[in-house]
Amino acid sequence: MENQCDITSPQPAKGLPSEMKTVVHDTLQQNIVIAPHVVFDRICSKIAGPPPLESQVKGYMRRWRDRNRDDSMDPPSIGDASDSSPFRIGLTSYWLLEQYIAVQRDPRYTTILHVDSTHNMVRQRYNVFILGISDACGHSFPVMYYCAYQCRAEDVTWFLAYIKRVMLRLIVIPFAPQFIMTDADKAQHLYTHKFGL
Repeated sequence: MENQCDITSPQPAKGLPSEMKTVVHDTLQQNIVIAPHVVFDRICSKIAGPPPLESQVKGYMRRWRDRNRDDSMDPPSIGDASDSSPFRIGLTSYWLLEQYIAVQRDPRYTTILHVDSTHNMVRQRYNVFILGISDACGHSFPVMYYCAYQCRAEDVTWFLAYIKRVMLRLIVIPFAPQFIMTDADKAQHLYTHKFGL
């Protein structure tokens, strides 16, 4: 299956020509998880002349994805816990978000989101928020963890904006729980209503 396009074609040159690279770039811009054999077939159908080896396309795509990772980030800026640079960290995973989306999409379930916070649980006295959902038996399942130095209204707003932004950017589905249950903390209650939850 190395060279399907033209069995009699001469051995291709080392590396992909620029027009083939353009096809690969355009295809990866549309769908970054596309399989190399699909891109290889696309190159064979669009470009005349001797085709590349499928292994060349696969290698080029692997190197392109390594250089253009969509999960690459700038160095983290977690703040120094001052008012001008607050300390905030949000932590979740694709699997946790996908589990939440499965519940949110299922019409048989009501999405009840729980926001629980712990105060002064560690020596540094940082607040830890746990955003989760529960099933009909009352078992709670985490969706996201968030740590902040303070529990101010701006921190709760950042926390909710973070989960909405992550859901839209990574899963392309809006974060839309039907109900939300918070602690007796005024900042949580006030800003969940203000945030449209």
